[in-house]
Amino acid sequence: MDAEETPDRDKCASFNPAVRHYWLNGSNLVRIGGVIYQKWREFKNEQDHLPLLVPAVLKKEIIFSCHDTAYSGHFGIKKSVRKMKNYFTWYQMTKDVRIHIENYVICTRSKDRRKSKAGLVDYRVGYPLDRVSIDVIGPLSKTQRRNKYLLVIEDNFNRWMQVYPLSHQKAEIVAHTLVMEFMTRFRIPLELYSDQGSHFQSEMFNSVCSILKITRTRTAPNHPASNGL
Repeated sequence: MDAEETPDRDKCASFNPAVRHYWLNGSNLVRIGGVIYQKWREFKNEQDHLPLLVPAVLKKEIIFSCHDTAYSGHFGIKKSVRKMKNYFTWYQMTKDVRIHIENYVICTRSKDRRKSKAGLVDYRVGYPLDRVSIDVIGPLSKTQRRNKYLLVIEDNFNRWMQVYPLSHQKAEIVAHTLVMEFMTRFRIPLELYSDQGSHFQSEMFNSVCSILKITRTRTAPNHPASNGL
């Protein structure tokens, strides 16, 4: 990609399967600002996608963020892959996601057997932005603007999502971004759902929610499936 030339086929044949895979799909690789993407078209609706080609060191972090966190929904393998492939891609991504989710389910069930089971809560969201989930992903690789976290906000009514880059994950910047970037542009939600991260439990963050009359709900410790998403 640096030389903007297609490597020789015989040379690529001696490399690992991932390199050969990218060589075969070389015409779909796009370099933008030093970052590589792999374009693909969804033939069902003829929609083009340009997901990020994820380096090996970030694969586990991406899968964790797209499946295990409070906002993610904890979908099964097919739904998780379908959700991820709009934004990320790498060689044998489906296989990696399947292994992670299968191990995650085994671990969660093992923990649940040691604890008393809480009753399920049926959340009914009547209108867009009535109830939103919020989470912070990172640390990721630092960008040119020195951002290395992502604030992810998802509408529980229709799964519509907004993502904002952050330089750190302290409560002040999380609350500022939530209010000034999200709420002032869209509207103030009735309920805000988060995990029990320290940036969401601070006195300042809780005060903002109190002033804006936002109801706070949180995921149960060691029981992320209780999020109801």
